[in-house]
Amino acid sequence: MTAPPTHTGQNQTGHAAAATAAGVTPELVREVTEKVYALLLADLKRERERMPVSDARGRLPGGGERR
Repeated sequence: MTAPPTHTGQNQTGHAAAATAAGVTPELVREVTEKVYALLLADLKRERERMPVSDARGRLPGGGERR
């Protein structure tokens, strides 16, 4: 049996060169990361609005009781 390959520290210069050749720049990575983060925050906000969290006493927002 052989051990699975690890990616830590292996051929990082080659990966960076390949990414640059493919048009992936640090600026593009930053831009995509910011957009994905904004989408995740918006999704979290919608989910919180859809499913309100009860308070510590077990009551739901709006006066309803948990059963």
